[in-house]
Amino acid sequence: MKYTENEMKTFYRKLFGTPHGRIVLEDMLADLHYFDIYLDKDNEEAIALNNYSKVLLYKIGVLDNDADKILNKLLELEPKYEEEKNG
Repeated sequence: MKYTENEMKTFYRKLFGTPHGRIVLEDMLADLHYFDIYLDKDNEEAIALNNYSKVLLYKIGVLDNDADKILNKLLELEPKYEEEKNG
């Protein structure tokens, strides 16, 4: 049976929207190098996995091509500052 893109997004959201689903999604995104700040440009496997993390987030319905919306949401996050070293 074939489902529409919107139906699939709903299924993904229901699955990953549960407390256990969120834990699994975070683990999957870590495995897909989503949280890695830098990727080795020569590591094609890591780059492919990282690219799939974006596909997964698109399927869940949290990523799209609306850059303005994404930037607004990102800028709502509190900034992370590194502790300055005196010395």
